Formats: sequence, C-alpha cells, structure tokens
Amino acid sequence: MVTSMRIWRKRREPHEPREEDYEAFDRMIAPSGGWALAVLRVTGVDRPIDPGARYAGCGVAGVLHFDYHPPTAVEEYLVMPTRKWLRAGDEVAVLVELSRLRSGKQRAVRIIWQRLDERPAPGVQRARAEAARLRGETYDPETELYRSAGVVGDPDRPLPGTPGGGTTPQQANALVDDGTRATATVVAAVDVPVPRLLRAIVPNGGPPVDLTLDIDRPDGTTHRVRTRVGFSTPERRARVARVGAVLPVRLDPADPDKVAIDTVALGFA
Repeated sequence: MVTSMRIWRKRREPHEPREEDYEAFDRMIAPSGGWALAVLRVTGVDRPIDPGARYAGCGVAGVLHFDYHPPTAVEEYLVMPTRKWLRAGDEVAVLVELSRLRSGKQRAVRIIWQRLDERPAPGVQRARAEAARLRGETYDPETELYRSAGVVGDPDRPLPGTPGGGTTPQQANALVDDGTRATATVVAAVDVPVPRLLRAIVPNGGPPVDLTLDIDRPDGTTHRVRTRVGFSTPERRARVARVGAVLPVRLDPADPDKVAIDTVALGFA
C-alpha cells in the first residue's frame, strides 16, 4: 500500500535582517553581484492596510534614486509588514538588483525594513489630526512619512540631481563636454564614510570625497558649491581632494549648483 503524506510548513514571512543577511548583502553588491543601494520615493500603493494581518501583499509604485545611477521609475509587488505599511510620499532605503531592474522584471527591489520604525495602528493618524483640530492647531500628515537618510554617508545632503545635491555622474559627463569653463578652489575635502554594505565596491582610489569649492566664474562673480567626487586611483585623489588645490571645472550656466571637475583639462580622460 502506498501512503501519501503532506508536510505542512509554516508560512515564511519577511523578517528583520540579521547579521548573516548583511553578510549576504556584502556578497551581492560586490562588482560581480550587480546590486546597488538606493532610495525609493513611493508615489502610490494599490491597497489599504489589512488591520487583521501581520503581513500582506501590495503593489507599490515609485522612483528609485541612486548615488551613481540615473533615477528610475519602478512598480513592484511587495509583501510588507502591516505596521510598516508604505504610503505615497515615503522615502525608504532599498537594495536593487540592477539586472532585473534593467529588464523590467519583478522582485528587483528589496526594502531594508530594519531601517524603518513601526507605524501607529490604523486610525491613530486620524485621531491625531482630530485632536490637533480641536486644539486649534494645524496637523501636518507629512511628519509621519518615512524619510530616507539622503545620500549614503551624509544624512543632510540632498540626492545628486536635486536642488543642492550637485550633479549625477551623467550630468557631470555632459558638463565636461559642453559646460562653461571656470576655475575652482578646494576649501574643504571630507571623506565619505562608507557603510559596510558598500565597502566591496569602493574603487582603488578610495571612498568618495565631498568637496566644497569656491567657483570663479568667467564674468568675475564667485559662488560656493558642494559636490561629491569618486576617484579611480590614489594619485588622482591626491591631486584633486586637497584643500587649496585650484582645479579646472565646467559649469551649467543655468544652474549654479551643477559643477563638474574638468577631467579632460586635468589629463584624466
């Protein structure tokens, strides 16, 4: 007689990352792994919270912002903890599998849930808004949105390509070709602390540097900008990331925040 037996398994639910998970992340974002850290700015979710569930699936749309890749629209089906349910306007840290993202496949984005605090139970936000109204105060729901840590290694710096965030690599390359010539004096050079998750992909030139530059424009005016620069060799880093160094740069005449080191004039290209 043949007997069949069904083995019931406990449903595997998303968990908060453990130390071994971060070790796996280290391997994944190595140059051969094809992964990158990013910030997901959520533009919409396709269903409300299910208050009776610990975890539930939901379609999430948003824009991925990288330090060294162009912004990319994405739509993902995610299994989320209901106490960390995402909302439109949230900004959350994610791990992105670049090959799946480029091919438009699902499961390209993984939320780093450990970085998010649990949210109040459903209805608490409405209660807070009503209490503020009764006190004659204004309640701002955006205070309860998740906010990313900004650029890796610098919580106060806007993302590249946004106001005050300097240029993306693509914008810098375009400026080197077509930007207005100027000179800049380095007034500060600060090494960017690299999280352990990213140490596997730091180039030979060391971690990036945030440069503060005093720009001398062709019309005689000056202004100060801050930009992040990476280096392929220690020699190039020593030549550029040095207080007092005078560098050739290229400017976007329409946006004083956009500046690029003129690598061609320096003989790097």
